[in-house]
Amino acid sequence: MKLAPTSLPVLMAAATLVACGPSTAETEPGRETGSCIEDECLGDLVCVADMCVDPNAGATDTGTPSVDDSGTGSGTVPGSDETQGEPETLDSVSLLVVLDNSGTMGEEQGTLSFSMRAVPAALDALGVNWRMGITTTDNGNPWCQGTGPEGGALRLTSCRSRPAEFVFNGAMDIDAFEICEVPCPPEWETIEIEPSGIFDDPTPAVRPWVESMGGQTNLPEGLFYEDAVECLLPQGINGCGFESPLESMRSAIRRAQTPGDPNYGFLPPGSLLVVLIVTDEVDCSYNPSHETIFLPEGERVFWSDPDAAAPTSAVCWNAGVACDGADCRPENFDPSGGVVDPATAENDAVLYPLTRYSNELAALDDAVMVTINGIQPGGTVQYEPGTDQDFLRNFGIGAGCTSSAGPAVPPVRIRQLAATVNGDVASNQVSICQAEYDDAVEAIVAAVQQRFP
Repeated sequence: MKLAPTSLPVLMAAATLVACGPSTAETEPGRETGSCIEDECLGDLVCVADMCVDPNAGATDTGTPSVDDSGTGSGTVPGSDETQGEPETLDSVSLLVVLDNSGTMGEEQGTLSFSMRAVPAALDALGVNWRMGITTTDNGNPWCQGTGPEGGALRLTSCRSRPAEFVFNGAMDIDAFEICEVPCPPEWETIEIEPSGIFDDPTPAVRPWVESMGGQTNLPEGLFYEDAVECLLPQGINGCGFESPLESMRSAIRRAQTPGDPNYGFLPPGSLLVVLIVTDEVDCSYNPSHETIFLPEGERVFWSDPDAAAPTSAVCWNAGVACDGADCRPENFDPSGGVVDPATAENDAVLYPLTRYSNELAALDDAVMVTINGIQPGGTVQYEPGTDQDFLRNFGIGAGCTSSAGPAVPPVRIRQLAATVNGDVASNQVSICQAEYDDAVEAIVAAVQQRFP
């Protein structure tokens, strides 16, 4: 993968992709496409699922990808110095959604599900083969017993079948469950995915992702993309509050490269990986060798209150961020709070260094990141202690943005990784405090359209 700029303006090349008004287009496969209520598409562009797209872009290629017995795809094999040469062309898209399923994410999951309805039809309109897999930010923690963890495993079950996952502090959060119950029809409490083959094994099997290959979906008959997204995306609010989206992302990729794992086949050779990370907190991807930073009997260097009975999420901020005034950056610390030598950071840093993740993505054929997190709706990042002392004690920094759903923590590690991968610190990063996440949808589709002209 080339670490180069990948983001395009919303009006790509003089408006090849823009958001349009409410659409009367039927986006289900096999149905006739209508027109936009508001005529905002320029030239030959058409409105599909509230997006203006070029109907002639990205002719479908249904050919069989070349088989890579290593299961790692082309590029640099993780853990190896050998380079296998990039493929001449990409032939499919793998969209990995890493979704925060902690207790404060109910409303945001509903907002995400509504905006993401547009993605499948927009990708189909570009003529690309695609898969969408979902995992959570729960990668485990000493304080999170019984929350999963998913550890990068892809999940594909109806939220209606998981009411217990919408329980927080021992009680059902009715408002949170409504983000599932209202838009997901009762008949889709159980979703039976159709079996399909993968790049190196044509034997049909049920896969833990939604796909569209050569115009054929693996959704059951009668379930259209829009309903499927709103039934499958909500992951509940009972996940670990020490979110580890970067390690969950890496684990999902590694699983997808491991024959026999249910994720295997999600990321075949010749696939563009689009990672969408959605969280209202900072990354807490810790090295299990240093889990004592969370424990009362261990180091309390990163605790906001060393005398407390338990740590807060401030550990995640303090263990991975250094600030000079309002200028904050990722930093690698050892358990005593000392700065780690970059050469030994993989083993010595309490939070895994960002190179662990940039190297993982660089080894793939191509990858791009889209993030929804605690930046300001205008795109700026706010690193200030703020006046809310409870928030500061809980998270180590003041709120990066605030919405009706509550405050969110400003990103540092995730933001820096996205900047490295995308080649631009501002590209493809969306505020979780916005009323809708259509900007993230536009970024996903724009990244795909750029690579499938």
